[in-house]
Amino acid sequence: NKAAIMGTVLVIFFFSYGHLESALIGSRTDRISYFLPVWVFLLILSLGWILKTRRELTSLTKALNLIGMLLVAVQIVQAGYVLAARPDNNQIVAKIPVSADSSTVLPDIYYIILDGYARADILDELFNYDNSDFIGFLNDRGFYVADSSHANYCQTLLSLTATLNMNYIDRLGNNQSGQQDRFPLSQRLQNNAVFGFLRKLGYEIVAFDAGYEFTDLKKVDRYISSSWTVSEFQNILIATTPLPILLGEALTPYDLHRRRIEFTLDNLPRIEKENSPEFIFAHILAPHPPFVFKADGRPTQPDRPFCMKDGSHYYDNGGTLDEYLSGYTEQLIYLNKRIKKIIDTLLSCDPDRQPIIILQSDHGSGTEFSWVGSAATNLRERFSILNAVYLPGRSDNIFYKKISPVNTFRAVFQEAFGVNLKFLADLSFYSTWQYPFAVSLITRPDGNLYPTLLDYYLSRTPGQIDYRHISTPRRPGTPCETGNCILFDSAGLKIGLDKIYHASRLEISLDHDDNYILQFYANSILNYADTIACSLRSDGGLRLDTLALPSEIARRGFNRIVVIPYGGDGIYGIGHIRLGSPHGN
Repeated sequence: NKAAIMGTVLVIFFFSYGHLESALIGSRTDRISYFLPVWVFLLILSLGWILKTRRELTSLTKALNLIGMLLVAVQIVQAGYVLAARPDNNQIVAKIPVSADSSTVLPDIYYIILDGYARADILDELFNYDNSDFIGFLNDRGFYVADSSHANYCQTLLSLTATLNMNYIDRLGNNQSGQQDRFPLSQRLQNNAVFGFLRKLGYEIVAFDAGYEFTDLKKVDRYISSSWTVSEFQNILIATTPLPILLGEALTPYDLHRRRIEFTLDNLPRIEKENSPEFIFAHILAPHPPFVFKADGRPTQPDRPFCMKDGSHYYDNGGTLDEYLSGYTEQLIYLNKRIKKIIDTLLSCDPDRQPIIILQSDHGSGTEFSWVGSAATNLRERFSILNAVYLPGRSDNIFYKKISPVNTFRAVFQEAFGVNLKFLADLSFYSTWQYPFAVSLITRPDGNLYPTLLDYYLSRTPGQIDYRHISTPRRPGTPCETGNCILFDSAGLKIGLDKIYHASRLEISLDHDDNYILQFYANSILNYADTIACSLRSDGGLRLDTLALPSEIARRGFNRIVVIPYGGDGIYGIGHIRLGSPHGN
């Protein structure tokens, strides 16, 4: 019994170290010297008590066994629920029917994804960095650089799946807006239309270890990985243990991440050639966080637990804007140097054997990007991407400034293999992390993007309802789907009041897991706007919020309220509104 309990204590202490350190110490620079001795002392104290105690420990052992079984049961139930709720994707369009002339020369194709690489104008605007030297290098080597290109999606898995299937996500399977399970879509990435077409032409598909679960394409003809590599999950798991401290700075999760990037950069131009033509897929997790390279290539180590989060998740993990701006810029400078050498090496072959090189980012940087749908989200930053293609002997009109990744391989296959593929409209879609398939089209009718999510929200035409229909109070927890509540879509809801109200307080019940913008109008004039942040309830349904309106707004009055949702699950509901503390009439 003592041995079993001591084993349990060791396991708990070992795998909780990083979590406890992060929760109690945060990102303090002295966290190792401060927390490690405390952790060791508590571990020794616990083990010592177990060894010395004369108490009967049978009951404790049984209790721990029961807790262990309950923990396992919870995981089994959760996994079972996800599998049961997984949509049937038998309706997926498996392949795009294309063919090519058998006499066509088959060049090697390099598809290099630089994760989170921002477009040149964004780098200049937000990072104060002039990237004209690198763009000029690409132009000098014969690349077409689409300098107005936008990503189709803001998430890596959605973006790359759309690119390699040459189609938008809503046409690739039965994915529901409230669905959180990404596995079916990752299968579409593994078995994509581009790979299928190229295999028919005799191509061998080669992929590098990406270090990111969803883009780790192991179902290829040749998977290139170093002998020491660990998966994304394993790297994050290591960070929750004291192993990085015990093994030294050279074997931290950040170092393993850095070595994987270096491995791909080192070996990308040195792939052993087979008799068949090759398609090489290399997803490089840079300049995306974490920032592990100085501008000259020297290693740098973020002073916080390992993670690969970007955007608002980066700040949630303790990162700062200054760290993002400096770290991203330095990592990009180093990456530019390495990519230049790789391109020169790839193009140094016989002119008749020049490869096709696609250098592209899946999305832009994330200094002003929100994963929960904040109205201040900078859409231009997140969706403005590097998109450059080297296509030997290309026509001058095959590419265009605004071409998006969903049309990349349509253009390449048309020019290189003579196939006839119509181009799709170049569209961009935003979605939150929690609900990746609840997408919002953020491309304006003129083809440009809305600058921010607030601009997008305000562009929608909301539904309309009279105040009298939602003036009866609803209890918190009331299910939004009942007849007592009003459901509306992401365009919002316009509530017409029967007169001018001079209220200083407002009570409102809304769906518990969404964020909302409230706008107050006097006729057609917008007098005031406020936000209501998500406030989760354990029992779901409606939650109750109260707003205090500025005295000036109460004095002017208003006769229309517009409720605009953002973030959340795509299902929005309102129970009631009550206006209080009237002034004047």
